[in-house]
Amino acid sequence: MGPTSPVAVADLEAMSLPEMAAYLESWQPTGDPMSPDREGLASVLEEVVARSPSRYLAARDSFVDLRPRYVEALVRGVRNAVLADRLVDWAAVLEVLASVVHRPAGDPEWRSARRESASMLVTGLGDDVIRRIRSAPCGETLCMR
Repeated sequence: MGPTSPVAVADLEAMSLPEMAAYLESWQPTGDPMSPDREGLASVLEEVVARSPSRYLAARDSFVDLRPRYVEALVRGVRNAVLADRLVDWAAVLEVLASVVHRPAGDPEWRSARRESASMLVTGLGDDVIRRIRSAPCGETLCMR
């Protein structure tokens, strides 16, 4: 059996951003191998972020100091949104990626988040995406699909 989440996608999505950040910060797995775990919760977070990346990028300060796996899920969710041709605020994405890069280099917990951040950069700088960068509904910042 794979990772399981303590909360369904719809339930996490229905939380306010402060509630969600507090939930992610405080939820603790029981340690029982058959019970929900952080990996499952991160997978749900990734899906929620992919559905509405602008919502989470706008509140990025509430998420970038969470556990590394949840920050990785944030980045992966945004990357999935970009791959699905959803518009994202590239400046906000870069701020999130910078927050990952500025973590202690030797910290193994951040290794996977760093790899996902690199993948996000590759995705963002790929030929198919870079051609669609435009200043659009995001006001004065550059947006990217």
